[in-house]
Amino acid sequence: MKRNELKLTIMALCLTQAFFSCSLNYDRSVNAQDVIPELSFENAQFNRYVNGKLEINVKSESLEQYKDSGKLFAKNVDFSTVNANNEISSSAHCSLLSADTRTNEFLMLDGISISDFDRNVQITAQNLLWNSQTEQLTGTKDSSVSVIKGNTELSGIGFSASAISGSFRFSSAVSGHSENETENSNTIEIKTEESTETGN
Repeated sequence: MKRNELKLTIMALCLTQAFFSCSLNYDRSVNAQDVIPELSFENAQFNRYVNGKLEINVKSESLEQYKDSGKLFAKNVDFSTVNANNEISSSAHCSLLSADTRTNEFLMLDGISISDFDRNVQITAQNLLWNSQTEQLTGTKDSSVSVIKGNTELSGIGFSASAISGSFRFSSAVSGHSENETENSNTIEIKTEESTETGN
């Protein structure tokens, strides 16, 4: 993975910081400001333009922000980035998004899919955590993540990816396959309990 490949795909997750000075919080608190959302949106859509051209589109079924909590919550979120040719270069979806702007952490939950069409890469998972400060994307310790890159498909637990180094790895329980596009196509099965790391 190139650095921009992961970074551009996920940068839409951080876009909400540009729109809100506060964020959403689902934590229960005796403070009414943390229980009642300061702002609430239904069927929200946000676009980011650079030099008059659409760069990022974000859609959400519902979105809430809570005063003084530093968090944000959104439901059924769809992101897309647009390249210089005005074509969708990457997209992402998650059923739930919780953002903490104080820690620069964005937690995606349930039905996550991230696609980079330009580089033919797809990531699917049930939960992923993105840290915009360290530029790290990680899965939980026991959660399975699947990555398809070209003709190679890998699934495993202990997933982590770095937008800085342009690599991703699984800490354990990796399986998958790789198929060659030739007349005599061969499929290579991959299975290991040890750490597997893939670069550019």
